[in-house]
Amino acid sequence: MAVIEKNLKNRIADHRVNRAANYALRTATSAASIPIWHSNTGEMTKPVFGAEQYAGYSFENVRLFIRLHRLFREAFQRKSDLFVGYSKSDIEDKAMRSIKVVMDFKPGVAGLEITYEGELFYTIIKDDLRLYLQHCLLEDNDLDEALVSIYCKDEPLLNYSGSLASVGLQMLQTIQSSDVI
Repeated sequence: MAVIEKNLKNRIADHRVNRAANYALRTATSAASIPIWHSNTGEMTKPVFGAEQYAGYSFENVRLFIRLHRLFREAFQRKSDLFVGYSKSDIEDKAMRSIKVVMDFKPGVAGLEITYEGELFYTIIKDDLRLYLQHCLLEDNDLDEALVSIYCKDEPLLNYSGSLASVGLQMLQTIQSSDVI
């Protein structure tokens, strides 16, 4: 019975990874416009993000930043029942922290989804690298638990878990030291 459960969990994990990667590729290659303004009345009222959040990003990375935030909002609406009892602004703040970690990597393609465990799961592709980042959103304390796996041409470079800040640092150090890019 334990072997069957383990195989099922592995198949589910593989399915999630494949789904996230396919979604990331579809999203990155879609010709859909990226809405920068939002409004409840049909009028342009204010930007979704402040200018300070764009500092240091190229135009393409700003588009990706906005796209990731939009993907988060859409996923959050679809799976809002997972977050009963949690403040929407707290969850969004945590998501923005992990989106900024992803953007520090300057990905070529990135996608995200919210898992049924209440975690953000990112699929990030840059050249020959594939990164999978999980960020737990349902922690009551301020610890941002995260897990990252980095692969280069199907060879594992890093599997690391810890705080979101330490995971981001490990990601950048691994990539810089591997001479892949």
